Amino acid sequence: MTVPRDGWNSKRNGSATARYYPWYNHRIMRAPLAALLLISPAVLAQRPPAKPQPVAWFSLHSSGNWVDESDPKNPRILKTGDPVYSTSKLVRREPKSPKDAAWLNLFDQSYAKFTCSEALVCDGPLDLSKVAQAAQPRLPLFQRIVNTMSGKRRPAQAVLQDAAVESGASLPAEAVISSAAKAAKYSFAWCFKALDQKCPDEPVPITVDWNPQRTASPIPLTGVQPGLHRLILLTQVEDEWFYTDQDAYVLVTGGKDAASRVAAASASLRDLRTETEAQPYSSEARARAVILLSLAERKGQ
Repeated sequence: MTVPRDGWNSKRNGSATARYYPWYNHRIMRAPLAALLLISPAVLAQRPPAKPQPVAWFSLHSSGNWVDESDPKNPRILKTGDPVYSTSKLVRREPKSPKDAAWLNLFDQSYAKFTCSEALVCDGPLDLSKVAQAAQPRLPLFQRIVNTMSGKRRPAQAVLQDAAVESGASLPAEAVISSAAKAAKYSFAWCFKALDQKCPDEPVPITVDWNPQRTASPIPLTGVQPGLHRLILLTQVEDEWFYTDQDAYVLVTGGKDAASRVAAASASLRDLRTETEAQPYSSEARARAVILLSLAERKGQ
């Protein structure tokens, strides 16, 4: 529904309800509708409060048998790559071994390690307070990215993948196009400073003839400034181009240490893809990739 430019209470547009729902003007309809509008807040107030959201999100790597017992009625058996929250209650189950350990992967791909050979570490639920505290500064960005991605349809087989590249160079097609993508001509458009700015209403298409069996032409970076940008897959309908839900976050770096930051970010992205390959529809997993690139960008500032 389009909101009138002059606002909901515009004199020129009149009542928005009447304007966009003409049947509202009928006298028979107004009374029950008005009553419903008055009752709705009371009804909504009786709904049970929403469950509090976990304040941090990590990824588990482990040896041994680990279970999240934060919900005693529904304990969650954990495997590598599963999410762990600051509210999780991680305990071991039999068979136990002194070699058991748990590693929690943080937003920057660093790890918090819990080694059961150390005294008292694994005798009860793991103490996640320090891990949550370390993650706290990055939670606002993490939640912001998750909110941005929520509701978007994730394809079963993505064409694009997140990448990092040095400023001034062209972007190799194989760095941002998945090796699983079928041979075809793909068109993209840049959305600059993706975390801070709105994408242009009119996308400017860049077309790449992709074939995984041969090297494709690189994607030009002419006029692309250092920063974290989005490259969005386009679709054409007649003579118009439209954005799709498929995209890649691309970190373009500058400065004398740009090469080392690109190498480090690219290696972390590869590790993260391997870790989360079983979670193709996870907004949290995708958000971690964007945070990795955002952190790499800030190191150069």
